[in-house]
Amino acid sequence: MIAPFDYGNDLESFEEKKLLETYKSLPFQDWNGSSWYPMVIHKNIWNLVGGMSVEYTPGMYSDPDFMMKLWMAGVRYFKGVNNSRSYHFMSRSVRRIKKNNGKKQFLKKWKMSNSTFRDYYLRMDSEFKGDLEEPEMSFGLKIRLLKDKIRLMLP
Repeated sequence: MIAPFDYGNDLESFEEKKLLETYKSLPFQDWNGSSWYPMVIHKNIWNLVGGMSVEYTPGMYSDPDFMMKLWMAGVRYFKGVNNSRSYHFMSRSVRRIKKNNGKKQFLKKWKMSNSTFRDYYLRMDSEFKGDLEEPEMSFGLKIRLLKDKIRLMLP
């Protein structure tokens, strides 16, 4: 995604010409933890993990859930490609639906928050350097997992 750069919030305010003139000069690099669509994945892997989970429909957190399913299946190559960029109008389509509580669903299903998974496993937004490894059980990760356990006990 081309964030935090703003080229409009809807089709009426979209500054396509400005975007096309400037997007190649925006400072980006290949990054770890790609979890947004579009995505390229082999159909054998898709079938292995069972595709997207229907319990998140309609609404939120289906994409991090899919990334966790890939992680649990042993996938460690999560690459966001610098030269493949998209502009997102930010939640325009999902505003019209009654959303699920995907944040809580993810926490209950995987026993950790999406932010813990994103920060310590996928290492989102850090420079891509190849396959990811299991995270080191650092003090910071232990604290985050403890906080996640406490959140699980809350209503």
